Amino acid sequence: MRSRRLAVLALSLSVIGVVMLVPGTASADEFTTTITCTAVSTCGTPVTTPTPPSGQNVTIEPLGGSTLGQGFRILPTVAGITITSKVATLSSGGTAQPVVESDNISFYALNDNFVSQLVVTWNNNATSTTTSTTTTSSTSSTSSTSTSSTTSTSTTTTTTIPGPGPGNGPQSIRPDAFASSSPDSASVKGTERTDVVVRHSDNNIYWSFEVLPNPFTAYQSLGAPPGGAKGNPALASASPRHLDVFVRGADDKLWQNFSSDGGATWFGWIRPFGEDGTLTASPELSTRGANRLNVYVVNTDGDVYEHFYDGPEVGGSGWNSNWIYHGKPAGGIAGSTSERSDPGSVAWGNSERLDLFVRGADNQLWQKFYNGAGWTDWFKPVDGKTLGGNTIASEPEAASWAQGNLLVFARGSDNRVYALPFGTGGWGDWVRLVRFSDTWQSGVGASSRGLERFDVFTRGTDNLTYHIWQ
Repeated sequence: MRSRRLAVLALSLSVIGVVMLVPGTASADEFTTTITCTAVSTCGTPVTTPTPPSGQNVTIEPLGGSTLGQGFRILPTVAGITITSKVATLSSGGTAQPVVESDNISFYALNDNFVSQLVVTWNNNATSTTTSTTTTSSTSSTSSTSTSSTTSTSTTTTTTIPGPGPGNGPQSIRPDAFASSSPDSASVKGTERTDVVVRHSDNNIYWSFEVLPNPFTAYQSLGAPPGGAKGNPALASASPRHLDVFVRGADDKLWQNFSSDGGATWFGWIRPFGEDGTLTASPELSTRGANRLNVYVVNTDGDVYEHFYDGPEVGGSGWNSNWIYHGKPAGGIAGSTSERSDPGSVAWGNSERLDLFVRGADNQLWQKFYNGAGWTDWFKPVDGKTLGGNTIASEPEAASWAQGNLLVFARGSDNRVYALPFGTGGWGDWVRLVRFSDTWQSGVGASSRGLERFDVFTRGTDNLTYHIWQ
């Protein structure tokens, strides 16, 4: 804005020459770099693009891969470069969807697929300064002029939102805003049925299920223990028509409800171990196969304990007699002395392999496992690996679709859901699921219906339960 005060004194003839420096933007020069890979981890050495204009380039550094995808680091070596597109072609011929975290980019490529070609397009956004001269002549009075001015500057920032990560969805399973907890899910491998339980704000447990291709059924109330339920319910299916739901009651005891006819009728809430044990976290369930069940809790000492069930159909006599002690990681489990993070567990199908996970007080993933002969100590399976630069902010949950395969899921401190894969090559990296803009307010529930399939459920900021699947 400019204001002017003008006083006229006399008339004269003058010629005024004005030189103006006008900043302008030259059209950006666009470049394309292509690299090829012959296997998941054989993409050659880092590739530096050609350098016109002189000194302006990007470097593409392969980061190897895992069962969930491959990684590349795309680094502009000087300021003023914009990456305009990244297109990856899979060895199967399909196009991989990129997941971008800062300067890193990964591509979802399951099975034996790998990124066979990566094409990166970029421009240098060069700027130039244009000089122009304007000459003006007039016959005017000689004047005394007092001028004051202020300068206003506006800045426009353009943000590129990364594309979706692996997994389909998210999709709300029901229009009802029922969830006041992390949901949990259960499925029987080889079937097209997935069951989900959530705790509502009335502190009752609600249940829904899906049998593809039909949608999820209306929520059915399973009621709650006397005084209501606390925390997150846990669900497992140890045989095609058997469902078990465990919760932490208002009395901090472990409560169970079950159905042996696919949910047509429910037995009602019982305390399977009576007054034994006081919970400071929600329980966790896993199944080692037909008529076998494992339940894990966190006691007032902050340690994890387990009971397991082997039915008569597999030569067992029901629940074992005493809690099995599992201790805790160095530094303990995340949370307070009265409200700790829930454990997560999974079994590798019909085997004796069991994996137990917790979120440590250091907000890192901790694990111990049983191999049929005994349990390991607690350890960090992926020490130093972050969730896109974030830490774990929820209880971990796990699923397994085959022997030797694990998927661990958790919400990061950025309120996005991540998956951590384990396969024949060992542990991979944390991979963000679905769209970058999706944020959540709970942990997740996870299950697997079969080979290379997973179902993940989480709670949205609108208190709806959302489904992410493969």
